[in-house]
Amino acid sequence: YITQNLASSALYAAVTRGQGNDLNQDRVGDIYHHEEWYKDLHTFTILIQQRHPEAKIIWCGESMGSLIVAHAYQSYAQNKKPPCDAIVLLAPVVNLSHKIPSWELHVANLIASLFPRLRVPLTALSGEDSVKVTQGADCHDDQAATNSYFIPKFTLRLLATLGSHIRGMHQIASHFNHPTLIINGGKDYFTPPKYVDTFCQAIPPSTMTLHRYYPEAYHLLMYDDQRSKIFADIVDWIDSLK
Repeated sequence: YITQNLASSALYAAVTRGQGNDLNQDRVGDIYHHEEWYKDLHTFTILIQQRHPEAKIIWCGESMGSLIVAHAYQSYAQNKKPPCDAIVLLAPVVNLSHKIPSWELHVANLIASLFPRLRVPLTALSGEDSVKVTQGADCHDDQAATNSYFIPKFTLRLLATLGSHIRGMHQIASHFNHPTLIINGGKDYFTPPKYVDTFCQAIPPSTMTLHRYYPEAYHLLMYDDQRSKIFADIVDWIDSLK
């Protein structure tokens, strides 16, 4: 989450409920209801607005974070103006049909409804595929295991929640009316470029939208070899909002 005023910018990051830095260890890898993420984002935004009352607020999310930002934006837009001035979506996952057939999704959702707290590793979804998410790691687990916030297993209801968020991304894009920056990599395992292109096309033409594409980048852009260029592009875009 980025706050900006005419003199300077500041970057703030919230601890996401159910993720590896959550102080409540019992809910790490789990989420009871997706609206908890939206409420947390709202509370966090209010705290930042109180600290910087004159600043522009930019919501920024990467991968799963982009799903939360987009859906939280939509939940506000249905009733009132979202409490942000712009959004940044890094490596948004907007379609998984190329990786998981629809019948598997239906079966997974059924199992999740019966055993919501059952925990499985992400590799259970990718099967034998080696999920490479950065230049320096052989697979997702190799990279993730190097982080202090690594989560070895997730509940089925959290994974089902992410699945429903992904399926709703295109519909949500049609309601974006705040300045939007979208960045994705050409070697993103989860979302091939053509799906991000289609997602961007769903955003209304009247919305100030910028799509940056890095052909050699992978999914975790903040760990990518091109992250310096990516950060520079984000800064340039923020400057353009002044």
